[in-house]
Amino acid sequence: MKITVKKSWRAGVFAMLCSIISLSVYADSVDQYLEDAKNFQQKGQYRSAIIQLKNALQKNANQPQIRLQLAQNYLKIGDGASAEKELKRAKELGAEPSQVLPLLGEAYFQQRKFKEMLAELNAGKEASPKLQATLLGLQGTAHLGLGDNAKAQEKFNAALKLDADSEEAWLGQARAALLQKDSNAATQVDELVKRFPQSADVWILKGELHRLHSEFPSGAEAFQKALALEPENVNALLGEAIMLIAQKKYEEGGKHVETVLRLVPRHPVANYLKGLAAFQQAKFAPAEEALQQTLAVAPNYVPAHLLLGAIQYSKGNLEEAADSLKRFLAASPEHLPARKLYAATQLRLKQPDRAIETIDVALKQNSNDPQLLSLLGSAYMQKGDSAKGIDYLEKAVAAAPNAAALHTQLALGYIASGESEQAVSQLESAVDLGGVSQADILLVLTHLQRNEFDKALKSAQALAKKLPNNPVPVNLAGAAYLGKKDAANARKQFELALKYDPAFAPAHTNLARLDEAAGDVAAAKRHYQTILDKNDKDVGAMLAMARLADRAGNQEEALRWLQQARTKVPEALEPAVLLARYHLRHGEAPKALSVTQEISSRYPDHPLVLEIAGEAQLANNQISNAVATFRKLVAGQPKSAQAYYLLTTAQVQNKDLKGAEASVSKALELQSDFPAGLVMLAIIKDQQGQQQEAVNVAHRLQKKYPDAAAGYEVEGDIYLKGGKVAEAAKAYENAYPRGASAALAVKLYQVRHGLGQANATEALEQWLKAHPEDMAVTMTLASAYQAEKRNKDAIVQYERALKKQPQNVVILNNLAWLYDDKGDSRSLEYAQKAYDLKSDSPAIADTLGWVLLRHGETRRALELLQDAVTHAPDVAEMRYHLAVALHKAGRKEEARVELERLLNEKQDFTGIESAKSLLREIKNQ
Repeated sequence: MKITVKKSWRAGVFAMLCSIISLSVYADSVDQYLEDAKNFQQKGQYRSAIIQLKNALQKNANQPQIRLQLAQNYLKIGDGASAEKELKRAKELGAEPSQVLPLLGEAYFQQRKFKEMLAELNAGKEASPKLQATLLGLQGTAHLGLGDNAKAQEKFNAALKLDADSEEAWLGQARAALLQKDSNAATQVDELVKRFPQSADVWILKGELHRLHSEFPSGAEAFQKALALEPENVNALLGEAIMLIAQKKYEEGGKHVETVLRLVPRHPVANYLKGLAAFQQAKFAPAEEALQQTLAVAPNYVPAHLLLGAIQYSKGNLEEAADSLKRFLAASPEHLPARKLYAATQLRLKQPDRAIETIDVALKQNSNDPQLLSLLGSAYMQKGDSAKGIDYLEKAVAAAPNAAALHTQLALGYIASGESEQAVSQLESAVDLGGVSQADILLVLTHLQRNEFDKALKSAQALAKKLPNNPVPVNLAGAAYLGKKDAANARKQFELALKYDPAFAPAHTNLARLDEAAGDVAAAKRHYQTILDKNDKDVGAMLAMARLADRAGNQEEALRWLQQARTKVPEALEPAVLLARYHLRHGEAPKALSVTQEISSRYPDHPLVLEIAGEAQLANNQISNAVATFRKLVAGQPKSAQAYYLLTTAQVQNKDLKGAEASVSKALELQSDFPAGLVMLAIIKDQQGQQQEAVNVAHRLQKKYPDAAAGYEVEGDIYLKGGKVAEAAKAYENAYPRGASAALAVKLYQVRHGLGQANATEALEQWLKAHPEDMAVTMTLASAYQAEKRNKDAIVQYERALKKQPQNVVILNNLAWLYDDKGDSRSLEYAQKAYDLKSDSPAIADTLGWVLLRHGETRRALELLQDAVTHAPDVAEMRYHLAVALHKAGRKEEARVELERLLNEKQDFTGIESAKSLLREIKNQ
């Protein structure tokens, strides 16, 4: 962009200088400007002519004839938009329709504004036959552009009846013949050359004829003759550029394209050809940029949509690819390659039904096309209809028995349907046909899938002979050794792969996993970092780094890697989903919702997106939105028990128990042993007041999954809700050894504490020993210790938590209390920090006030405690603290009144005995 800006600036300064020089020399002579413009025009130097005509307009802006000449020159360089502007201004200034309309027709044609041509290019019957013929010819050209050949021919014939020498009509008929691939097209063009030998448009048409027949030398000669007549004729330059690009002469073709872009900087076809040349050279970034410039000027230029769709497909931007290809097919529905690419895109988007619709349209006319049959087979396989899928894949193989790729595709179909024997047979056929890469690799993968590790190793070693010094076969051999539980030999193969190619990412990934399994996290990280040093957009490596950080308890680093993956590859779905899950897991519901809203606009129908979006909506209490999202998920995944389960969770929160029961019943109909569904059914029965039925469902789950915690945990939840604490404790104690979790540890503590058991904190302590970074359990244990007056132990837990969350006001507040209790001077520091972070909290103001009081700062303490009680007048502990502050401030009567009122309410609170003692003291004074 920077370079572009500089060129534009210099060009602007140059034009300005030319204008200044012209004005100084010919300040009083508009005629001189016009004469110069005429001379430049005769030489085909249209850009110079435009400069002089603009100079003339500076002296006389209301002269329609100057604007007409300016429009003519704009048309010569293919700038139809600027020509249109000047022509409409000329018409406003009084130019005759006979002068404006033919030129306006050409301006519209250059911009592909065919409908405007038909609507506006009409001359009255009083117009001359020549003008009427010209306009009829232009109307015919418009019909041609809209694909109505019959109507176009009708207009051309009418034009020739009025004027047998109408160049526009003759050109139109020849163009129509060329478009329809008429065998007489060449004859018609030759007659045109004889009739109009000085017409650049005729020579351009002849060049097009030769180009379409790949007669490049003859085509070049015709385009050169057009350029000899008009050196800056944009159509001639573009025609020759197209021909050169077709011959892969990119540098020569590029020069013509750049010439056009100098003449018309935003010319859509020139930018399209620039993009095409870059695409053919696999330079996708500049290709995409050029095509976007085309569409910015001409949003309906369909060839650009096709090419852009192919680029987006290759980059994996599937939603964008689908949109571009859909636009192209709307204009060219019979374009078979585009339809195939569109279907392939839909398959990668997991939209098999749409892919089937796309393919069926083409299959009617191409019933034996092996690629279409293969795509259709893949669509049915993806849809879950293996029988139909394999049927179409077999037809594809029969239609092209020597196509190795189709054997491979059929093999994939057999793999998906579980028919491994047939898969191996097809893959072996593909290998025999010489389809080395994909078929050989899939043969190894099929053996691996079937746990035939010796066969997989043998196939990998055979592939290694075909591809010596190639990392792929030895990496596959390493995978086979892994299957044989031979980690040492697997490592040797992966290291050999890196010897062949030190940057081979799959081998680095496999070695990282071996290191991770061996507990060498540092070595695993080095492998992933090597991948990222080579390709900083490798999503898999970034997500692996996030996973390692998460397992080590380094949540900030895990978040940083997830955010980096999201930033580096914004179109990738997995980082966004994992980032949203991270925020949900850490109680950051608004952030999760923000992420899901972004990806929902890009992937509105993707099951993963709908799932995480609904969960984020539930976390943000957008319950009705979540219900709608999960209904959409169910509509797209009608055979998914998980989809119905998620809908159930939202309906339960929406208090639609009847709908929830229907949804979970559907989930269990699809998968009778679905554990999450059984848990939800038990919850629904309990919420409907059917406690025994709920317990029966829990027992059913326990019987089906005796070694799982879920059945026992839900039974405990049911009992606890019903006030049966002892029964709940027994259920949780059965659940914990079967599936320890933070939630279960907390529940077990709560029921044991409620029963007054001495081992209440045991489960919390066990969990933290195995998961020392679990903040939620750390806070629960600290609070438990504090409640049991085990202040020293509570301080240890809070201090550990504070290292992870130094701005957590609850930790700071509670530590201030505990430090104050033992006379630690840090109590004031921590209480002040908590207050600075959340000064609007009565509890935190009360803590700081109490600590200040204990440190002798009575006046400020009293202000804070009065403020706390004003905002929380029903909290007895705070009112007691205020009474103490009033007493210390010498306001004994006020303290007495507060204490009497507090104690008369018969509230039980920490410090009640101290309050009674203080009241007695005041009364005895």
